[in-house]
Formats: sequence, C-alpha cells, structure tokens
Amino acid sequence: MVRGVHLGHLAAIVATGAVATILFFAVFNPRATLEADLSLSGTVAAVSEVAVTPTAAASAINMAEGAAETSLKVADVFERSNVAAGYTVTVSSANLAAGGRCVVTTSPCLYSAAAATALAIDLKKGAASLPFSGGLATWSDMSALNLSGATVDANIAYTVASLLPQAVYSEVLTFTITAK
Repeated sequence: MVRGVHLGHLAAIVATGAVATILFFAVFNPRATLEADLSLSGTVAAVSEVAVTPTAAASAINMAEGAAETSLKVADVFERSNVAAGYTVTVSSANLAAGGRCVVTTSPCLYSAAAATALAIDLKKGAASLPFSGGLATWSDMSALNLSGATVDANIAYTVASLLPQAVYSEVLTFTITAK
C-alpha cells in the first residue's frame, strides 16, 4: 500500500487512464488513420465578350455624289466565350430602332437630323450582308466554345446616287453578345 492507496487500485487507475488516452488519440488525432481525402475545387465564371475597334474609315466615310463602296472596312469585331452551349452576337441600329429615319427598313443608314436625309448602308460580316429585322441583325450564332476568340471585319457597302444636303450623317451600331 502506498500512502493510503492500494496498489491494486493504483494499477486500475493507471490502466483506465492509459485506455482513455489511447481512445482519445485514436478518435481525435488526424494521423491515426492510414489515409484521408482532401477535396479541392474551383469555379470559372461564364465569360462572353465582344469588342469593336473602329477603323479610321468609320469616321471619314466618303459621301460625295457618285461615291460608292462595296466593302469598306469600318471595324474589327472580336468575340469569344467560354460557355459550352455557345453564344449569339446581335447588332442593333440606332437609326432603324428610332423608326422613320432609314428609307430601307432591312439595313441601317447614315442619317442627318438637320437635313432629315438618310443614306442606306449594307452592313457586312466579312463579305456576307446582314439582313436587319426590327432594327436587329444576327452577327454570329455559335453553338460551341470559342475560348481563343475570333476577329472578323465589319464592312459596309453603299452608293451615293445623287448630291446629298450638306450635314453630318451618323449611325450607331451596337454589338451585343448573349450566352446560350
């Protein structure tokens, strides 16, 4: 007997403490198992973008009597998307949307409010004319990823058949990209 504690009780207390310590470390020690998983994940947000870079010709269109162009480059249009289902790029004409400005309702026009006169223009994606309906045309309709993007020429064609009133003529074309 050691100072009022029986050796049998002491052995039982020590054994109980040892079992409790082993159980504690077995349950709460992360190194107690032979393997463990660590799950990693990340998210990439949807990116769909269009950028229009006008050329010098876009602000210096020759509108003199008899002037004509069949494919005047007015901008570079860059588009890309990381959406697997694809995307659509549309073009809207401010003058067509305003109604009554453009003589031809299936193509945009250069319009002067001061002269109340318009010159019809044909917008082309490369060499292909874009038909407008309700002030809108479809520039691109992609059904796949386009991660690196593509740049295409925006061209216009027009003919100035007769002398136009002196004025500033303009058109605003808005390119909009929408993921599918």
